[in-house]
Amino acid sequence: MSTAGAIDGIIKTKPEPYKAVESLNISKILLESAENNLKEKRYLSAYEDALGAIRMSAAALMFLDGRIAPTLEKATEYLREFYPKLDAEGWKKAEFNHPQKKGALMRMMEIIGVKKINEEEETNEVLNLAKNFVDYSERLVNGNIQEW
Repeated sequence: MSTAGAIDGIIKTKPEPYKAVESLNISKILLESAENNLKEKRYLSAYEDALGAIRMSAAALMFLDGRIAPTLEKATEYLREFYPKLDAEGWKKAEFNHPQKKGALMRMMEIIGVKKINEEEETNEVLNLAKNFVDYSERLVNGNIQEW
């Protein structure tokens, strides 16, 4: 963790390694669930579990650093600043492109065939992003690399 600089809106607390470990464990469970759901072609469940794994991995890093982000925007801003190896923008994009957040116009375009959405491909992209988040967070939480 780098302590240089501060981001408005990020709350500073004391580092909580125990919560970091617990968050990491939850992210691993969610990642495994996402992989199983994808194998069963339950794309929405896989997408949601992969996003959950990303969120919990980000939380693990923030607990480790003693930081709390009140919004997705602040969390991604924090990760961009202090963990540039993580694809914070990819996370934000995945949150906004969640299948249940698609508007009526987008769904109509899919139905009439103007725009084809490949659920499996979208879910695989988010799952790969989640794997990167979990792997990176695990290395940091376990102390195998010194980033902070």
